[in-house]
Amino acid sequence: MLPIYELKINESLKDDSEVSYIALVDEPAIQKDFLMFRNEFIEPSKGEHEDEFIPRCISYVVSEGKDQDQAAAICYSIWEEHFADKKPKQTFQIVNEEQRIVSGPLMVADQLIYRNNDKMGEHYVKFSAETIKQIAIKFSKKKYQMNVNLMHDPKMQVEGVTMFESFIVDKKRGILPMEQFKDVADGSWFGSFYVENPDVWKQVKDGNLRGFSVEGLFSYDEPTTPEEQALKKISALLNELID
Repeated sequence: MLPIYELKINESLKDDSEVSYIALVDEPAIQKDFLMFRNEFIEPSKGEHEDEFIPRCISYVVSEGKDQDQAAAICYSIWEEHFADKKPKQTFQIVNEEQRIVSGPLMVADQLIYRNNDKMGEHYVKFSAETIKQIAIKFSKKKYQMNVNLMHDPKMQVEGVTMFESFIVDKKRGILPMEQFKDVADGSWFGSFYVENPDVWKQVKDGNLRGFSVEGLFSYDEPTTPEEQALKKISALLNELID
């Protein structure tokens, strides 16, 4: 079983571990670099045909550590399940077209993200609910609400796109996820952006930009195995019952 690393930040405003930008991307993901996190899966581009998508998808999935047969099965499943109607899947919603508002999840708590690199080999990374909360607070403290770019390209920073709502899902406090994303875990971070920029808004409406993706700097915690993760969850549940 692959090790799982939890990514963390330092809460100090003087430390550079943080989420510093939100990107609008065509393949929605939770990203970071100087470790970029791409989506666990790949999606067809607008207007792309099946015979174009499948080879591109297989090449990408193989590069992420799957063998050829696994990659083919994944890619055909993605096409058939999500894109048979040729409508691109979006991970944010246009919640008010007249007011140019888009909303959706920015980070999902405890979501395992597969990674494979020369330094560490195959592994998973994740963000805990507590770390996501720290990230969201630090993001607001440093007034990054207008730090938006396209496709994680520093040359494509855009004006006229502003985060004006931000919340952490906490069902005990009555803070629920948006209906379209009702299954995301407690501790996930949502945001809403007001898009004044006409060029960006056109790309959103045309389906060329379909989701949010964060970027920043993080540190790796000590790795755990899936078995250790399961034991931690059981222990936490038992502690809740005792309390």
